[in-house]
Parts: sequence; C-alpha cells; structure tokens
Amino acid sequence: MSDLSFGGNKHSAVISSSGERLDTHPSLTPPLPLPDGSQILPVLRWPAVRDRAVLFQLSGAEPGAVFSISQSGTVVGRAATSDIVVQDGAVSWEHAVLTVKSDGVYVEDLRSLNGTFVNDQRIERAARLTDGDLLRIGGSNTIFKFSLMGEFEEGVLRNLFALTLRDALTHLFNQRHFEERLRGEISLAVRQNATCSLLLIDIDGFKDMNSHFGHQVGDAVLRVVAGTLLTLVRADDLLARLDGGKFAAVLHGTSTRNALILCERVCHRVSAISLEPSIHGLSLTVSAGLASFGSEEYGESADELLSRARQASREAHASGGNRARVASHSST
Repeated sequence: MSDLSFGGNKHSAVISSSGERLDTHPSLTPPLPLPDGSQILPVLRWPAVRDRAVLFQLSGAEPGAVFSISQSGTVVGRAATSDIVVQDGAVSWEHAVLTVKSDGVYVEDLRSLNGTFVNDQRIERAARLTDGDLLRIGGSNTIFKFSLMGEFEEGVLRNLFALTLRDALTHLFNQRHFEERLRGEISLAVRQNATCSLLLIDIDGFKDMNSHFGHQVGDAVLRVVAGTLLTLVRADDLLARLDGGKFAAVLHGTSTRNALILCERVCHRVSAISLEPSIHGLSLTVSAGLASFGSEEYGESADELLSRARQASREAHASGGNRARVASHSST
C-alpha cells in the first residue's frame, strides 16, 4: 500500500488491492490507481477544534512545559501561590495575569519591577494575544509562546514534556528535575516553617556489579530497586534516579527521626531482594545517607543539603554498607 498527501485540508486514504477501504472520510476526486493494483484516494481532513489557550514554555527552567490559561485568570510570578511559578530573581512575586474575555486572551502586567513583554515590546496596559505571540516575563530568560490548540495536541505536548522529567530506564524522575524540585522544597520549608528530609541511596558495589555481571543485569537491578523504593515512599514524596546506582528521595514535612525509620526500611527491603534463579550469586544492599532541613538549617542551600547527604552516604558505605547514616548539622 502507498500513501500520498495532497496538501491543504486533505490527506490520503488507501484502498488495498482487495478493495478494502482504510479511511472512511468522504472522497473528493476519483481514485488514483497505482501499479500494484491499490488506489490512493484524496479525502477531507476535518479541522480540529482549537479551543484551548495555552502557554508553551520555550526557555527558562522548564522548557517544553505546557500551562493552561484558566477562565478565572492565570497569574504568573515568583510566589508559590502563582498559577505559573517562575523561579527567577528578575520576576516579581505576582508579575502578570492572563485573562480570558469574550474576544480573546489578554495579558496584563501587575506593576512588576522589570515589566512584561509581548514580542519584545513592553506592554503598558492589557494586551490581546494572538496565536504565536511570544511572552517574556521581566528581565528573565523565561519565554512562553501563546498558542491556541485542540485537546489532542495539548495532550501530546504534555506527555512529551512529562517524558523529559523521567529517567528512561526506571521511569522515576531524573536528576535535572530532582535538583529543581529540591530547591523548591527548601523554599517551601522556609515559608511554612517546616522540615524537609533528603535521602540519598547508593547501591553497594554497583560499578563492580556491572563489570562482573554485565550492563543488562545492572539495568535489571536498577529497575528492581526503583520498584522497591516506590513501595516505601509516599505518593507526594519525590523519588528520583541520579547517576549510576544512586537514587534520591525528598520527603517534605518529615522529621529526621521518621526519615531515619524509612532509611532503615529501605536497607532491609533491598537486602531481601532475590534475583534467583535468573541471576546466581548476586546479593543487593544499599548505603543510605540522610540530611534534614529545619529551623537550624534555614540558611542552607540545596547544594549544601545535598553535600551533607552525600557525605552521610559515603560514611555508610565506608562502614560496610547495608546501613544508614544521618548527616551532622551544617556549621553555616
């Protein structure tokens, strides 16, 4: 069978040599015969309803993200309460608002310090957006494209963006998303006067395991350990795979004591994993490092918290593995 596009609002329908029609849209012109006896039929492509107003992020912290514009209004800003949060110092807490009116979608600057720009022109009053307009927020490098699209197209874009946040092997969140979320969780803990615990999990001897048993076995181990970890964390916790045989869990609102209990459960459950009879002579253990963020560490950055957790994980591994260690408090 063959396929041929006729451009415009048409696409091809194929009729096999047996006479079976493979597209039920109405034809526009007589069939075009092919040497193998099949036929090509130009047919009408019904235009999709483009009733969804969205912002598609082109640059910034989350390129590829898709945000729906609500009928009740969509606020863009640095505040956690904003509908679209832009973590950038050049963006005001409540920077701009998008509203849906009877004649289209409008964007209005909310007296921000650095302004709102449509197609590189700073707006002084509410401006009506047209399909394809570029929206820049303040002096940041965050640029959105305003688009009108159908439900199917929006769903495809959302699914594609979701894939960029996931590790292809384990389907956990990837390191890039983990680092972004960790910074957000620390900011949230400070605002809420809450605790946040970071758990780093390292499969003991993973590099040697790959060398001895091969990368296919190593990949299987990563998937099994990832599945085990998913059964132990809460649905609202962030679980990610980092590089090599390392994983991380961000536990919002979890004290050091409760996070340590989880660490010990992780060690116990992983050590109980059996890969027999598929893989002989392989036992699994992990070293876990725990660092918590609370009132004593409110001046600590995400990198500093991560450094403390890594040090605790190394200490657990140096002590023989299959155990957890709690990081000491930051001296800053």
